Amino acid sequence: MESMKEKVIRDYISTIDFNRDDWKISKINEDLHILLNETPGIDIQYKKDAMLLEGESEAREIEIVSKISIVFMDTDDKFKKIELGVEPIY
Repeated sequence: MESMKEKVIRDYISTIDFNRDDWKISKINEDLHILLNETPGIDIQYKKDAMLLEGESEAREIEIVSKISIVFMDTDDKFKKIELGVEPIY
């Protein structure tokens, strides 16, 4: 069963569109600090992919967010880590 803090984190992260360029780790950290009353550890993992657009002769290399990990102190005073996968949209 997930704790109240886990639910808050999952709900907040689900509102972010990682396929756009308008999100920042500093903003996520700031918002979670307000919601959790602590500053969690955040790790973003990327994967590289290539995209070939119609009319172009060369492929473009792009980096896509694949997973976000958040470490926080849960309500039972133990550190917990949540890992959430991110589905890319091309």
